[in-house]
Amino acid sequence: MWESVKKWLDHNQGMAVATVISIFLCVFVYGCESTVASLVTPGEKVNRVELQAELVTEQARLSAELKALKAQAAAKAQSLDKQDKLKQGIAQIGLAVAQGGEVNPIGIATSILALAGIGLAVDNRAKDKVIKVQKNSGTA
Repeated sequence: MWESVKKWLDHNQGMAVATVISIFLCVFVYGCESTVASLVTPGEKVNRVELQAELVTEQARLSAELKALKAQAAAKAQSLDKQDKLKQGIAQIGLAVAQGGEVNPIGIATSILALAGIGLAVDNRAKDKVIKVQKNSGTA
């Protein structure tokens, strides 16, 4: 019997090799799931569904980080506005003094303290907003 199989293989060698290659190719194509490196965990392989899930999760995380970053930027912008307003008030007082106008020292002190108080209130509200955003996003 082996002789007849050997004779058939010698006669149909190309077809036998093509059949074996086709079988291995089918097993590879249908049996092995395609994978790529994970977005989150280096060295781990993920399939298409897991990759999509990782992408959605990372988008949500980055969105929360972006929201917190925007809140911090808004707080810093308010701080800059407060500083500019204080500089502007001091410049106006200096201009009044330079022009020889009457300057009321109590008025100057009141203006500076009012500006500082408003600035502190704005700063505290901005910080409270940032803390609230961080607590809600889970980064605090």
